[in-house]
Amino acid sequence: MTVVVDVRANAGRDPDLAHARGVLFVHSCSSAVAPHLEWALARVFGTSVDVDWSAQPIAPGSVRAEIIWHGPRGTASK
Repeated sequence: MTVVVDVRANAGRDPDLAHARGVLFVHSCSSAVAPHLEWALARVFGTSVDVDWSAQPIAPGSVRAEIIWHGPRGTASK
């Protein structure tokens, strides 16, 4: 259920480049909307994002996921 997205450019090679990281919890999302969320994340991260969706047991027809991301400073504000 957890996906890791690492979009740091040249990680570890430029000590002056600040990095950000975070976790996005999707507690419940309609399975019809899930692909649209992946497209939006791909636009933010600048790379394809294949989320490992799992069924949300308390909401039939819904899915949930956890995305851990690492990226350049400012990624979370997009």
